[in-house]
Amino acid sequence: MIRFMKKKLFSVILVAALAASLLAGCGKNKDTNKKQTEVTEATEVVNTKTVSADGIKITGSMDSAEKVEMSAVTDGDDYKAATDFIATLGKNITATEVYNINLLDKDSKKVQPDSSVKINLTLSDNMVNAEGDGYEVYRMEDDKTFKKLTVSVKDKEISFDTEHFSIYVVVKTSNAPIENTEST
Repeated sequence: MIRFMKKKLFSVILVAALAASLLAGCGKNKDTNKKQTEVTEATEVVNTKTVSADGIKITGSMDSAEKVEMSAVTDGDDYKAATDFIATLGKNITATEVYNINLLDKDSKKVQPDSSVKINLTLSDNMVNAEGDGYEVYRMEDDKTFKKLTVSVKDKEISFDTEHFSIYVVVKTSNAPIENTEST
């Protein structure tokens, strides 16, 4: 009878050990899923990348973008639209530059970012050396109107956010009174 009780006790201990290991295994599965979720969330943040060229750096979510192309706009319909717009600002503008900025994919086709991106643009010596104390950036919309963007300036670099690429107008302004250039 003692032998039978030892077997029964041994069976109960063995069943308890198996049950404990089964429960412990299930608990690890939940932790593993949680860790996988955390890794997925971290991967979404890693999709941010930077593309740059001489004088410009763009950072943000832009999966298909491989390079940036920036060129000065000095003539044509876009330049005329930009200069006409600048004339309506009614500010003392001491320097102006107009740029066409585009993101390109691996086949050099224009692409747009997945969401808002940050542009860091190196200011030209012309802009830096011009009189004035403020900078403004405007983006040309599809209907040829212009949207003022919020900017920050540090040293010789101006930064702003955008959701798409187009023509950009950078102006330097002065608080000095506007001089009347009309002759009397």
